[in-house]
Amino acid sequence: KISKFLRFKDVLKPIIINEETEQVLLGSLLGDAHLHKSSDYENSNAYFTESHSIKQSDYLLWKTRYLDCFKLKTQYYSRYLNNHNKDYYQVRIWSKTNPTLTYYHKLFYPFDKKVVNDKILNKLKPLGLAVWYMDDGNYNQKSMRLATNCFSFQENLLIMSYIEKIFKIESTLTRSGGTYCLAFNRTYSQKLIEIIKPFIIGVMNYKIGVV
Repeated sequence: KISKFLRFKDVLKPIIINEETEQVLLGSLLGDAHLHKSSDYENSNAYFTESHSIKQSDYLLWKTRYLDCFKLKTQYYSRYLNNHNKDYYQVRIWSKTNPTLTYYHKLFYPFDKKVVNDKILNKLKPLGLAVWYMDDGNYNQKSMRLATNCFSFQENLLIMSYIEKIFKIESTLTRSGGTYCLAFNRTYSQKLIEIIKPFIIGVMNYKIGVV
C-alpha cells in the first residue's frame, strides 16, 4: 500500500543499468559527484549532480554518455568568488530522481554524509577507478596522487587496503591542511597508469603525464 503522503511523481520504476554505467556512477560518487534527496520525507528518491570547471566540460559531457539514462540536464554558469575577485565559469549536470539512484544514495549516504565501505569498493573495477582518478587525481613528476579528503582516516585505510589487494598497488596516506590524499610512488604510479589508461579520455590525458 502506497502512503497517502507519497507524491505521484516519486512513484517511479527503477532503471536497470549496465556495468559501464554503474562504474561511471561509482567512480563519480567516490570523486566529485553527489546524490541528493529531492526532499526530506522518507519516500523521496535521489538525484545525481556534479559540477566542474568549464575547462573540464568535455569530460563532464563524456559522463553523460553513460548516465543519460537518468535524464540528465546540463547548465553552464558562473560564480563570483570574493576572495579571488573574479568569476569562475563552471558546468553542471544533474538528473531526474529515480529509485536506482536512491539505492546508491543508501550505499553512500547511510547517515546523510558520504562514506565508503567494503560494499562500495567491492563493486569497483578499472573503469570506475579511472573515473575516480579523473575526478580527483593528479600527476606530478611521474608520481600520482588521489585526493580522498571527503573520507575519514579509517575509510582511507580501507581504500588503501582494497587498492593493494585488488589492483596490487601500494600507496601511502598523506595529510596536508587537514585533508587526506593517497600518494603513489613512481613504480606504483606506472602500474596504476597501466590499469586506468584504456579508460582515460583525451582531455584528461594530462593526469597520467601525457601532453
